[in-house]
Amino acid sequence: MILGDFAVRQAARLRAVHLPRSLRLIAVSAGRGAVADVVSFARAVCDGGATAVWLRERERPARELRDLVARVRRIADRHAGAVIVSGADATLCAAGADALQLGRHEPPAPDVRDRVGRDVVLGLSIHDPIDARALDVVDFAILAPVFAVPGKGPELGLPRFRELAGRASVPIVALGGIDATNAAAVLRAGACGVAVLRGLAGAADPERAARDVRHAVEGEP
Repeated sequence: MILGDFAVRQAARLRAVHLPRSLRLIAVSAGRGAVADVVSFARAVCDGGATAVWLRERERPARELRDLVARVRRIADRHAGAVIVSGADATLCAAGADALQLGRHEPPAPDVRDRVGRDVVLGLSIHDPIDARALDVVDFAILAPVFAVPGKGPELGLPRFRELAGRASVPIVALGGIDATNAAAVLRAGACGVAVLRGLAGAADPERAARDVRHAVEGEP
């Protein structure tokens, strides 16, 4: 019975990441530093209004990553937030992840979907041009870079982002050069939410920076 209750709670948690609110403001970890620093970052951005924390922490040992996911899970729960983790390891969901985020380091999305089944929420990091077949098997996608980011190739710009988001079969989150000054414009261009890395992880005060971005998107439908 306990296991059954856990499965029910986990399924409800996974489905919750589909809600627009869960993807409205995704705070992205820097992928480096001590576990305590990542936990402090997660606490600050959630206090500031982030609706999800995306742990891009592929280089950490598996046990350390599971512990980190569990600790961030407890923080997110206090704010009804979501936890997204880079990787294709479905056991991270048992540790507290709401969704797995697939990128160039993971196997193709259709292969991961076949392995993990339909109950695991999958996000996909995408660029221009978009692989429509991959979108068919995931639940949402994060499209980048919308604006210029050093080392990330040419920016899409809002017109191209609007075109690509309009064609997509799943909700699209925008990433790349986003801050409080342009977040609302990105939502008007068709994003269901924004993901912010440098503007939060690189901020002197991540809580205040998250609050500023959240205020910028609050007025958008």
